[in-house]
Amino acid sequence: MQLADYVIRAAANFPEKTALLCETEQINYKDLNNLLLSFCGGLLSLGLQPGERVAILLNNSIEYVASYFGTMQAGLVAVPLNRATTAKRLAYVLHDCNIRAIVFESGITGLVESALTTISLPVYKIVVGKEIMQQSGKNPVLPWNHFLVSGEKETTAPPRDPEEIAVILYTSGTTGDPKGVMLSHRNLISNTESIISYLHLEPDDRVMSILSFNYSYGNSLLLTHMATGGSVVVDNRFAFPNVVLQRMLETEVTGFSGVPSTFAFLLHKSMFRKMKFPKLRYVTQAGGAMPPAVIKELQKVLPKTKIYIMYGQTEAGARLSYLEPENLKKKLGSIGKAIPGVRLRVLKPDGTQATAREVGEIVAEGDNIMMGYWDSETETAKVLKEGRLYTGDLAWQDEEGFFYIVGRKKDIIKCAAYRISPKELEDLLMASGFLVEVAVIGVEDELLGEAIKVCAVLEGGRQVTAEDIINYCKANLAPYKIPKYVSFYDTLPKTHTGKIKKDELKKVSTPVSEVPAK
Repeated sequence: MQLADYVIRAAANFPEKTALLCETEQINYKDLNNLLLSFCGGLLSLGLQPGERVAILLNNSIEYVASYFGTMQAGLVAVPLNRATTAKRLAYVLHDCNIRAIVFESGITGLVESALTTISLPVYKIVVGKEIMQQSGKNPVLPWNHFLVSGEKETTAPPRDPEEIAVILYTSGTTGDPKGVMLSHRNLISNTESIISYLHLEPDDRVMSILSFNYSYGNSLLLTHMATGGSVVVDNRFAFPNVVLQRMLETEVTGFSGVPSTFAFLLHKSMFRKMKFPKLRYVTQAGGAMPPAVIKELQKVLPKTKIYIMYGQTEAGARLSYLEPENLKKKLGSIGKAIPGVRLRVLKPDGTQATAREVGEIVAEGDNIMMGYWDSETETAKVLKEGRLYTGDLAWQDEEGFFYIVGRKKDIIKCAAYRISPKELEDLLMASGFLVEVAVIGVEDELLGEAIKVCAVLEGGRQVTAEDIINYCKANLAPYKIPKYVSFYDTLPKTHTGKIKKDELKKVSTPVSEVPAK
């Protein structure tokens, strides 16, 4: 089996059922299947060799989904990319994976042309949108509508080995250049089936997707609902959250997924608290630790909706653990236990198993663990050892086997003789009610090695000073954990996946104000 079989199977079982509902159009499974096969036929007509890479630089859309599955159906490797990128970053990725074709919207032609100047091999440009364009140099231009092929050619794709690469997902690259995570059909199918199992997804489920499909979390939403014959509601307008919330009501979605900043935004910058969602069966959260205070607020707003707290990495195809809604109150702050088909352990630096409540690194095993990083044996060897994924996340387990994240190994603050978890401070500060979001970082200090700095976004209308923040910490923390600096921001810098860029906060500080602790 390969990933495109999800759509092919759904088209056989639910041909007239709506697969995707976009902002201005929708498509059923029968037509989506025909479209992906036509795209597959177009790729096959170019003579590309099995395993060659096709970049997809599109917003969430019908064309994105057809390109994604059609690429894999043709025996090629899909490379989904973030449309909000720079020419320099795009050029790096296209060169890194030796891209042979790229699908993009006509509105970003200039960006793509600039990035392609560094690529030596010819690259086919498949353009969605206005039919522009002149042939430019060595890179042929193929307008979307003319590129699609129908008829017998669309069924001549070679058989796919589930162990072969299906997708390369590039990490967000907050430190250094992004790395291409190689995921096989088996990796993604294994993870998809596991998520379907614990979320109890059925063909009647309909998810609101505001997460980009090029992000591993967004990719998992797409795969799980195509696999079950469910529906995906696509909305790329989360900058206008009330528009998205209204659409959730109109389309009667049963599921919604977000990262911590998604829920902070909804709770503080929208009508979310005042609305009711009678059809919303479940909500999932991943993409970083969500403070317990935010989880409690979410429970109040959605008292009848199941809330799943999840943990994972791109290198694991998306998901490694989840906390069942039934345990949310009892195990608040936990990431739960391993998903079906995955084994998680906490190992000490010497490789031995940590005891209960002893901190170590989370190490994962399962069919979902990546094949490695594209063209980077050195980076792969750092995290993959004997088939195990060393996540770089520090955690402990309680006596019942539930995992609790302490933080990233690289984020631990080394202050004098102490090792301090930023997450502990962040969770405490979010519980104060002062803040919308916060990041705690270590900054270079001549005496301490690293000093603790709080980077905070205030709750709207709050008149809170740095001294208030420090005094709150003094009342709740040991003296060595008290921050030395407090910075206030209008917003914190984030990756396109919604994760706070702590490295950027360390390099360039542009707060609204910054005050040393007294």
